[in-house]
Amino acid sequence: MISNKKLRVLIDEIKSHIDLRIDALDVEVNTLNSKLDDIYVRFLGVEKNTVEVGKQLKTIERKVVNSSEQLEKIESKMSDFSPINYGLDDIKAEINSLHIKVDDVFERVSKSEEISDLQNTRMDELEQKSVLIDAKITEVCNSNFRNSQNILDAKILQAQSLIANQKDFATAGFKVFSQWDDDGLIQYLIKTIDISNKIFIEFGVEDYTESNTRFLLMNNNWNGLVFDGSKEYVDYIKKDDIYWKHNLKAECAFITAENINELISKNGIKGEIGLLHIDIDGVDYWVWKAIDVVTPDIVIMEFNSVLGKDRAITVPYKSDFCRLNAHHSGIYAGASLRAMCMLAEEKGYSFIGVNSAANNAYFVKKSKLGDLKALSVDEGYKESQFRESRNKDGSLTFASGEDRLKLIKGLPIINVETGKEEKI
Repeated sequence: MISNKKLRVLIDEIKSHIDLRIDALDVEVNTLNSKLDDIYVRFLGVEKNTVEVGKQLKTIERKVVNSSEQLEKIESKMSDFSPINYGLDDIKAEINSLHIKVDDVFERVSKSEEISDLQNTRMDELEQKSVLIDAKITEVCNSNFRNSQNILDAKILQAQSLIANQKDFATAGFKVFSQWDDDGLIQYLIKTIDISNKIFIEFGVEDYTESNTRFLLMNNNWNGLVFDGSKEYVDYIKKDDIYWKHNLKAECAFITAENINELISKNGIKGEIGLLHIDIDGVDYWVWKAIDVVTPDIVIMEFNSVLGKDRAITVPYKSDFCRLNAHHSGIYAGASLRAMCMLAEEKGYSFIGVNSAANNAYFVKKSKLGDLKALSVDEGYKESQFRESRNKDGSLTFASGEDRLKLIKGLPIINVETGKEEKI
């Protein structure tokens, strides 16, 4: 017969063994809780994780059941020995607690599965809506394209009617693709002047959807060469239907006084051409001054009316000039109208006026002037009304009139009459 002392030692060993197994189960359950928290938050992969959790839970449940069965056997065999009962209630309470935890884990897994099902259902609904939206977008785009084409056709017909009734340069302006009224001014000049060679060159065209030569290309079927510093824009032009329908070349290049002649000549253009338009928002004066590979009948030069009409001034030349880098306002750029007119005189051109926005000046070769009236700076100058100045964070300030000049007061400029640097 086993003595009470030995029996107590045996029971203590059994209890210790059960405690260790229960602790291990508790650790496993805690680990499982952590994994399930991650599943609940992340959702993605929940089904796969749920299967794995289910397997782990079944294993844990088997272990708990086995432990319960062993404990019940011990309790049955040792029921006659009151000394051992003192610890069995605690063990049973811990096992019951584990059962509660396992039930809670199963409940959370079920919720995760429900969430996953709802998520999948929602995804299916969204995919169906996406298909419907794509179809609607296609329908709208096709409709807009047809409407846009109809509007464009109507604008071209209207423009052709206006061309037939133009009487003088000052009132000839209208727009089809130009930003302002330059389309009409150009049309008036090409029907008034004996054009040597129906070729145009335009700088700074961006994607060419809004430009001063697009209507000339489409309506009059001129040949053209356009430049922009953005490869993205140039690629867009080359994918436009206009690129295969007309004899147009587009090249990506950052225009400088040093490279301009080579850029033009390597594209097979030299000598007399119909029109040159320079709009590079910076060292326009210096680029025109450098050009000697072509002699256009018509030259359109962007000028900066903010610099006024009295001084013949331009920003100093820098091959990498960028107006927003030069000054945050974006209006420290270009040259005054007087500076442009002086350069035109040197090159054999007469000034005949500006567009409605007062940002493009028009010059015609003196030998082609005919009945066109040459103007002085005082006669032809207009002050621009658009308000494009910006503050340091890039937001428009809408400064107008003399307030624009105050923004760049004190910055260096070159007086082209004296060749000396001065201040605005």
